[in-house]
Amino acid sequence: GESWVQKIVGDFWDIKFKPGDHNTMYATSDNAFWRSTNNGDTWAQISIPGISNSSRISIAVTPANSNRVALLAGKHVDAAGDLIGVFVSDNSGLNFTNRYNDNNSNLFNCYNLQGDNLSSQINYNNTITISPINQDVIVVGGLCVWSSNNGGFDWNQETEYGSSYLGGDFIHPDQHHLIYHPNGTLYLGNDGGIYKSTDDGDDWDFLSNGLSITQFYHFERENDDETGSHEGYIWGGTQDNGILQQIWPTNEYSQYRAGDGYDVMTDRGTLVQNGEQNNIYFTVNEKIYEDCFPDVCNITPPTNVTKKEFFGNLAMSPTDEEVIYAGYESFVYRSVDGGEEWIDINVRGNWCISTCQSNADILYAAGTAQMTKIVLSDYTNPINLTANLVAAGWVTTLKITDIDVNTLNESEAYVSVAGSKADAKVFRTLNDGTTWENWTFNLPNIPIFSIKVDGGGGVYIGTSIGVYYKQNNIDYWEPFSNGLPPTPVTEIELWPVPNPLNPPEHSPLTPEVWISTFGRGIWFTQQYSTDCPTTLTLSGVPIGHQYKVATSSIVSTQNVKEPGANMIYNINPGSQIRLTPGFK
Repeated sequence: GESWVQKIVGDFWDIKFKPGDHNTMYATSDNAFWRSTNNGDTWAQISIPGISNSSRISIAVTPANSNRVALLAGKHVDAAGDLIGVFVSDNSGLNFTNRYNDNNSNLFNCYNLQGDNLSSQINYNNTITISPINQDVIVVGGLCVWSSNNGGFDWNQETEYGSSYLGGDFIHPDQHHLIYHPNGTLYLGNDGGIYKSTDDGDDWDFLSNGLSITQFYHFERENDDETGSHEGYIWGGTQDNGILQQIWPTNEYSQYRAGDGYDVMTDRGTLVQNGEQNNIYFTVNEKIYEDCFPDVCNITPPTNVTKKEFFGNLAMSPTDEEVIYAGYESFVYRSVDGGEEWIDINVRGNWCISTCQSNADILYAAGTAQMTKIVLSDYTNPINLTANLVAAGWVTTLKITDIDVNTLNESEAYVSVAGSKADAKVFRTLNDGTTWENWTFNLPNIPIFSIKVDGGGGVYIGTSIGVYYKQNNIDYWEPFSNGLPPTPVTEIELWPVPNPLNPPEHSPLTPEVWISTFGRGIWFTQQYSTDCPTTLTLSGVPIGHQYKVATSSIVSTQNVKEPGANMIYNINPGSQIRLTPGFK
C-alpha cells in the first residue's frame, strides 16, 4: 500500500475476487458491472440488460461454485426506491440473468402483517452474500434481511422491525454487511450492532452486548432526588438508535424512541430555577417530542411539519421550564407553553443554540454561515455576529459546533469550530459578541465538537480525538483524555452543574466531567485539578492517550506497546524526566 496506480475512474461500490483465482476480479460502479482477468490491471465493462438504471450494485461470490456471481441492484428514487433486480451469472460474470425484480415484494423494503411497505434507502442499505456450502442459498439486506433457497427466484423476508411480521425476527433496520464464515455461519452488521445466524437467516443471535460503541450526538443527565448522588437517568440521542435512557449505576439502556435520536433536554433542578423535574424533551429525525408519561407527545413546530428539517437543537430558559427553543436551518422556534404553540424567529439555528444561565432574555444561535445573538424581549431584531467572528479568524464555511456562556457573566461566551483550518478552533468574547479573541493557541488541527466553561474560568473542549482543557489565565491547552480512547467527543457536562440561579444543595464528593462520544458510549472522570504532584513514578502498560504532569520529576519504566497508545510527560517547571531500564 505504499504506492498506488489508478486503473479505472468512477464511483465504485463493491469489489470481489473470484474464489480460487486471484486474477479474476469483479467490481460495480453506480450502474455498471466490471470484470478483470489480469489481477485488476485492466477492466472491461460487461453489458447486462436492465442494470444501467441502477444507482448502487453489490456483489456476492461463493466457493460452492467459483463461477457463480450474484448482484443486488437498486435505484434510489425516493424514500421507497426501486428494486432493479437480483442478477446471477454462472460463467464468472460474462453473462447474467435477472432472476427477481418484483417491486411488490421489494427486497430493499420491510413489510408488516398488513402488507405495509416500511420503505428503504437503497444507496445506504445494500448487501448480498451466497452460502459457501450451497450455491442456491442467497441472502440480501436492505432495511431488513431476505433469503432465497433456489438461487434467487423466490424470496422470504427473514427479519422485521416495528410492526410484527409473520414469522420474522426483530433485527435492527439498515443492513450494511452480510458475510458467511466458511463453516456456514452467517454474520450481519447493521446500525444496531452485530448478529449471527446458523440457519441462513431464519433465526438470529445478538452479539453486541458488552460493546461500548454507541454513537451519541448529545446527552444529558437529570437527577430526580437532588442528593448529588449518581442516581437518576442519563438520556442520549443516538445515530439510528433513537433516544436511549440509562439508570446509573447500571450499564443497561432502554430505547425510549426509535429513529435518529439527536438532542435531549430535561428541567432538572440544577438547570431551571423553578423546575419540577418532570419535563423531558427530545428530537428524533425532523420531530420534537415531550415525555407525557405514559405517552410521548409530538410537539413539532407546524412550520417544520412541512419543511421536515432534521436534527433540531434544543435549549431551555433558565427560569421557566415551559419556555423552550428549537433550532433548525430555516428558523429558531420559541415556545412559552412547553411546545403547545411556537413562534418562528427568523434566524438559523441548525448548528447549535444556547441560552444564558444568568440572563433568561439572551439566546445565541449558530446556523449555516451565521452566528446570531437574540435578545428575546426584542426577538424580531436579532443581532448578527457573523462579521465579528470572521474578524477574529472564523471562516463561514466552518461549522460552529457548540456555544457556551459563562454562568456568572452573560457577556462572556465561547464557541467551538469544526473543520481543518489550523487557526480557527475556539473563540471567546467578553463583550456580548462585539469582538472575539481567537483561543486556538496550541490545539492540533482537528475538529472541535463541544465546549464547556467551568466555575473557575477553565474551559473543556471535546475534539475528534478526545478532551482538552485550558486553565484560567494560561494560554495553552492540555490533553485531558487519560484512559479515554481517541474518539469524537460530542458533548460535555459538569456535575454538579454550575448554576448561579439555583446552586445544588448537595454535590458529589468529587466534582465530575461527563462526556458523550460518537462511537464509544458515555464516559466520566473527576474534573481537572490544579493540584500537581511533586513526583510521579510510572510503570506498567498504559492504554490510550496518557498525559502526566509533575512539578519536579517523573520516573517511568512503562512499556508503551498497545496500538494507539501514546504518552506525554510534562514537568512544570520541573527538573527531570527519567526513562529508566524497562521503559519501551
